[in-house]
Amino acid sequence: MPWTGCEPAQAFAALHSRAGLFWLDSSLTAPGGARFSVMGCAPFARFRSWGERFCFECNGVAAEWGAGDPLPALEYRLQQYRAEPVLGIPLPFCGGAVGFIAYDLGRKIERVVGPASEALDTPDINLAWYDAAVVWDHAASTAWLVGAGWWRPPEGAIAQLAGWLRGEAQLPDESSGPMRPRPFASNMTRNEFLDAVCRVRERIAVGEIYQMNLAQCFSGALAEPPPVLYQRLRRLNPAPMAAYLDAGDDLVLLSSSPERFIEVEANRIRTFPIKGTRPRGRTPTEDAAERARLLASEKERAELLMIVDLMRNDLGRVCCFGSVHMRRLYALESFATVHHLVGEVEGELRPDVGVAALLRAVFPGGSITGAPKIRAMQIIDQLEPGRRGIFSGAIGYFSACGRIDLNIAIRTIVCRGARASFHLGAGIVWDSDPAAEYEETLAKGRALFAALGVPEGGEA
Repeated sequence: MPWTGCEPAQAFAALHSRAGLFWLDSSLTAPGGARFSVMGCAPFARFRSWGERFCFECNGVAAEWGAGDPLPALEYRLQQYRAEPVLGIPLPFCGGAVGFIAYDLGRKIERVVGPASEALDTPDINLAWYDAAVVWDHAASTAWLVGAGWWRPPEGAIAQLAGWLRGEAQLPDESSGPMRPRPFASNMTRNEFLDAVCRVRERIAVGEIYQMNLAQCFSGALAEPPPVLYQRLRRLNPAPMAAYLDAGDDLVLLSSSPERFIEVEANRIRTFPIKGTRPRGRTPTEDAAERARLLASEKERAELLMIVDLMRNDLGRVCCFGSVHMRRLYALESFATVHHLVGEVEGELRPDVGVAALLRAVFPGGSITGAPKIRAMQIIDQLEPGRRGIFSGAIGYFSACGRIDLNIAIRTIVCRGARASFHLGAGIVWDSDPAAEYEETLAKGRALFAALGVPEGGEA
């Protein structure tokens, strides 16, 4: 039903204390994409997996546990909760599953063996089902309340959400800046990162890989509630694929991702890899110069071309023969702290391809692994000192009407209790300069450091 209530930020303030709140937030809209924002809370079911264990909980009933490959079980649950789209209205979400898929699921898919000494309690898959949501269409300046009737009439689900949205906003003001947290520290020193870049270049020199994404992880004490921190992050770094996600178990994700991983609609799949980065200039002249350098850089263009080819291959595993093609290459997109080069690859999914086969083919995204993907992931396990967890996985939704929209979980703060962490990575090729790659990671994290109130580089 059409809704003339509040804007997304006001709705977030009204709902921020509700369990399971999600906000898929296109705070930086762009022509041809990032048109919609979606928000909901109070999920009625949840699917989670850890390695080869998985469970499904629904309406407080005791969890149903299973063992083995979780993807067929996930696909079964997604098929169980289907709904028809709103007739005549091109809304992307009509109820369905929202959550994250961690990078470590890809390690299982590709059989990458990592350090046995470390195990994360973060689920590989964490998706919750919502039977009501509010959808903002930024292009049309309209909003809709949508509901699905799985366990109660959709009118009841919509009415409950509308009542919560009319509640008074109680979110604290963040305009005065963050409280001072303890220092944030990386899991790699600067010299360790530079040495790791050199080791990646050695692997490239002997032909093991062509490119690899190398990341460091910053962590420290969380000084503010996640909703307050997210307000500041989206103001400092608006992004087309941003997200706030209360994933349960004291785990909250604050994402300002610029990158859409996959979008599936009407049997068409598109992916939008990003490779190539330059910092924003301090003046319009400097900024224009950085844009020109990025567009002219043979290194950055080669990086993107390699990943576009990788994604064409991944899509070819699940698409009709001859349907995969490149729609864009070397498109320049600008964000609050950096410029990026972006590609776009599209294909037509085969009729027999379900969610399980799709994720096995494309996950994790090539832009945050490297090429060839499997060998790059093996080397990531060898060189990065800790598991990635949610970083470089995906956040988004599987709509009950069949649409899928997932980001790449980069520029994402992971809040767990009183702690927060985030990864910053760079794509390494043969002609990478180690010091420049290290500085690129910091440039990508500039808004995250600022939102957390620590200097660039993490030292308070």
